[in-house]
Amino acid sequence: MIRPTRLWFSLLYVLTACGGSVWVQKGDALLEQERYDDAIEAYEQALRESPRDDAAERGMAQARGGQAREIIEQAEGNLEQGRYVEAMRQALAARSMPIDLGEVRLSRRIDRTIAAIDDDSDVQVERWLEQERYLDAVDLANALGSVDERRRSWASSVQAKAIEFYRGSAAEALAAGLPGAAA
Repeated sequence: MIRPTRLWFSLLYVLTACGGSVWVQKGDALLEQERYDDAIEAYEQALRESPRDDAAERGMAQARGGQAREIIEQAEGNLEQGRYVEAMRQALAARSMPIDLGEVRLSRRIDRTIAAIDDDSDVQVERWLEQERYLDAVDLANALGSVDERRRSWASSVQAKAIEFYRGSAAEALAAGLPGAAA
């Protein structure tokens, strides 16, 4: 005769194992539809119910990789359109995602995109500085510095160039005796 406790644990084990696979199936279906956020939630639920579920772990890795690819594609699109701040925000979000270590190409793509944003925004800021469009240059540099800690000292140096320019202009106006220059 089977004891009730043993039967209860056997039933609980079967239900837990089945529950995980239902969540994995749901995650797989959502992954197929490229609904990465929802797929990740389903795989997380599967892993809560069955922490060693290999299928859930594989699905989770694929969903996170897909989500990171989607975000980096958006960042690349924003970069092409000159929306550097939004591109950087997205690229940094993709970099901070917990993607699978085997996703070397994706990691390199993220790093190349961040480098391209750095390069293109540097060129734009330098162009504005040469055109004496200091406010535009400072605005972009400060905005990038606000989303990317690495760019804060660069933003400060752009701001220092603008201050130097405006102080020089004020000194020239004062020396020329222009009205309002003393203000």
